[in-house]
Amino acid sequence: MIFVVSRARFSGWRRNIVVLVTIAAIAAALSTISYQYSTNNANGILKIASQDVRSNAEIQAHDVANNLVNKVDAAGNNLQILARSPAVLGNDVKGAIPLFSAAQQATSDFTSSYFWVGKDGKLLWADGFTNTTLEQNYNGEDRSYRKYYSEPRDTLKPYYSSLVESVDGIPRLYVAYPILGNNDARTASEDNSVTTNGDFRGVVVTSIDLDDLGKFLQGQLSSKFESQAGILDRNGLILYSNDATYIGKDVFGPEFQATLPIPMKDSFNDIMRESLKGEPGLGDITYQGKTSTIAYEPVSLRGNDFAILYIVSPHNLPTNVSTLIDQQRIFTTVTVVAISAIAIAIAFFVLKWNKRLSDLVEKRTAQLMAANVTLAEANEQLEAHEKMQREFINIAAHELRTPTQAILGYAELFSMSPEHKEEAIRAVTRNAHRLERLTNDILDVARIEGNLLRLGQEKFSRGFEKAGCKSKC
Repeated sequence: MIFVVSRARFSGWRRNIVVLVTIAAIAAALSTISYQYSTNNANGILKIASQDVRSNAEIQAHDVANNLVNKVDAAGNNLQILARSPAVLGNDVKGAIPLFSAAQQATSDFTSSYFWVGKDGKLLWADGFTNTTLEQNYNGEDRSYRKYYSEPRDTLKPYYSSLVESVDGIPRLYVAYPILGNNDARTASEDNSVTTNGDFRGVVVTSIDLDDLGKFLQGQLSSKFESQAGILDRNGLILYSNDATYIGKDVFGPEFQATLPIPMKDSFNDIMRESLKGEPGLGDITYQGKTSTIAYEPVSLRGNDFAILYIVSPHNLPTNVSTLIDQQRIFTTVTVVAISAIAIAIAFFVLKWNKRLSDLVEKRTAQLMAANVTLAEANEQLEAHEKMQREFINIAAHELRTPTQAILGYAELFSMSPEHKEEAIRAVTRNAHRLERLTNDILDVARIEGNLLRLGQEKFSRGFEKAGCKSKC
């Protein structure tokens, strides 16, 4: 019996293990599917939002570059007008003063000054001569060594400078147009072709302060994108940056490179090298888990590649996108926890139910085993009773034969010898009593089997018992 119960318990534990493994596998599968689905959704949202940031950065770079070109072109158009004006062509300084003042007033939000350098490289006039002292200090000053004079003189083309430190120590950008006699002014200003028949008469120049350039660039950017702008010339020199300490530095030089974090240095430099090829594009840099997109656009002025404009846009997701992603992550967490809780609850109830079934089976098994033992004992008692009954029947048969033969014998004796009548009657009577006792014993056995036997108490004499024994013998 112990072996059967232990085997049943082992089988129950094996079933429990199978149930637990099945529930755990289902819970793990559902959790994995839910997690993967939510993760894919969150990644999809991030991808779309990041693509929007890249697209916006690219659009901003294109629009700001075009606006910058238009702004510089506006100053260039003023220089064209000045270079063609009769007062300038006729070297009439007093007649040209109102023209220079009007040009500066038209682009005062972008340019800091317009000035005129004569054929010999001497400064003739600047609208910055607001008083006699300034005019006396700077008028007639030699500017022939400046590129904004020498380049137009040698090429007879408009000139767009890189970063130049002015005589007052302020870094500026310069745009210069040659003053050409005859019809050469039209040729130089409209198609930038080199003229061999030109009559070079000097240059008209406008200067752009970097502060004004920065204000213009930042004013072109939308505040909701948190973007920043920067400009490099075609050689990698930083013309403008939000951090003024970088202005004038080579972007690949050791001084600027030392400020770049090592994890983003390679990707940043790759973007810079690619941008200097003169084609628009963009790239991503990542540092400390934060990604920014750098979009770049060449700034071409009348066929001259003046500079490269950069827009840096951090991937700061809008509030609604961040909220949606957070909600997705919370939903994922709640779903996984709920699946785990349900799996644990199901496992608990299944194990509890299996325990109850196991206990019930063990109880029924024990009862069945006890019933089997009782049945075996009853069977043994039945076999013993049957044996006793067979023995009783054999004895009863023997006992029946003895008085019956005696009665038959004395009956024959009585019929044959009447003189022995008394003795035959006593013998018949005695054997008849024996038959009566045997019949009573048989009836007692029947009563015992039918649970109908009733025992009674009766007084008797021992002498009578001895006499009965003698008579039986």
